[in-house]
Amino acid sequence: MSNMNKDIKTTFLTSIFIALQYTITIFFIIGVTIKLNPPAEFIKNFLFYIGVFILPILLFIKIVFRVNPYVYLDLSFNLKAIATGFIISIIMFAIFYITHNFKLNVFIFDIQKTLLMTGMILAGIFEEIPFRGFYLKFFESKLSFPWSNFITALMFSSLHIRQIIEQGMIQFFMLFIMGLFLGYLYKSTKSLWAPIIIHMTYNTLIFLFK
Repeated sequence: MSNMNKDIKTTFLTSIFIALQYTITIFFIIGVTIKLNPPAEFIKNFLFYIGVFILPILLFIKIVFRVNPYVYLDLSFNLKAIATGFIISIIMFAIFYITHNFKLNVFIFDIQKTLLMTGMILAGIFEEIPFRGFYLKFFESKLSFPWSNFITALMFSSLHIRQIIEQGMIQFFMLFIMGLFLGYLYKSTKSLWAPIIIHMTYNTLIFLFK
């Protein structure tokens, strides 16, 4: 099989894979409305992220792309990217702290709040691997970076449809801008660590300052 035919086949398989994975995720978010107790809810979401997002992507990269998923996803140690992530995180904390009148909400952490916060922090990893590490990288191999980043940010913000329904379109635009920023950060650092750190920080700040 020629290299061109291999590329066409890989592009087709990857496009189908992304479409199916994203569609299944949206249907899960919209369709599964049963609320379980906090531990069961946490386990349900954790298993969904692992089973639908993370493992399929790792296996797809290994089997179809035939490369090391760890390397392909740009998860190798990158001190510059990690430092960038922490510096921006500190700036974000300062902005949140100032805009919330220098008041940090103090919680008594029961099991529900602890699991909720843990889930929000883990989402920084579980969402960056597919969106910036896999989707954006694939789209950029076929399109210009601005268009690839736009599409990925649109998919990222649309994934949070429940939040959008509850909080209005302002939430959509905030998530869209965040998605664009994370994409440009991934592009500039050539590492997934900066977006992961900032995503985790953002989710933590939303929890602490809401």
